Amino acid sequence: MKNDIEIKGNENTHGVFNTEIIGGLRPLYHDLLSFDKNDQHIQIFAYEGSGGGVMRPRRYLVFEFASDTPSGNYDIKDILKAELLAYSDSYNWTYIPESGWISIILSESSPRVRGLFTMNMKNIGESTGPAHIEVSGDFNLSNE
Repeated sequence: MKNDIEIKGNENTHGVFNTEIIGGLRPLYHDLLSFDKNDQHIQIFAYEGSGGGVMRPRRYLVFEFASDTPSGNYDIKDILKAELLAYSDSYNWTYIPESGWISIILSESSPRVRGLFTMNMKNIGESTGPAHIEVSGDFNLSNE
């Protein structure tokens, strides 16, 4: 099984990240949120499953854009990365988008991002997980 991945995010990020997942997985409840904008990329993620001695189930939803991406609406396949990982000691599922969109609004005056998204995703990991899921949600994150 997959070992626990190392998650590094912006410690100053706070806000909300809501998801709805249709097709066999429950919504993502985040333990860690991150919004990071630097010279290489803009990265937004929610992570569930921090802590615990035994490898409890963990999930990670990430969106990554080029660093010069302006506010706007994007086909989900046109951004650098959109991925949902779900894993534990007994399974390792990786979902990538087949179709969908994401809309982001980046604030120039303060480190803040808001967005909406919806995706049809397929499992390219182990076949034990749901083959297809629909993921939608919204986020409003700040590093203030």
